[in-house]
Amino acid sequence: MAVGVTGDDLMVRLAPDEGEAALAQPGVRPMEFTSRPMKGFPFVGPEGLKTERMLIGWVSRGVAFALTPPAEEAEAISDTCACMSLGG
Repeated sequence: MAVGVTGDDLMVRLAPDEGEAALAQPGVRPMEFTSRPMKGFPFVGPEGLKTERMLIGWVSRGVAFALTPPAEEAEAISDTCACMSLGG
C-alpha cells in the first residue's frame, strides 16, 4: 500500500523512521484507529495538500515505501549479491 483516502485526508504509508519528521509538516497528524498512533501511517489533511506539488510529494513518498522490499527479501537480495560478487 502506498496511499489511501479517508474523507478529506490522504493516508500515506511511510517507513516508521520517517513518521516523526512527517508529523512536523503542515496538515499532518498521526493516524489513530486505536488508542495508539500507528507509526509510518500519517494522515495528511487539506492544509498539507494545497498544491499539486504537495500532493505529488506525498504520493511519491508512499510509492517509494511501497516499492521497498520487506526486510527479509532485502536481506536475501543482499546475500545473493554478496555470493555473486564472490563468484559463488
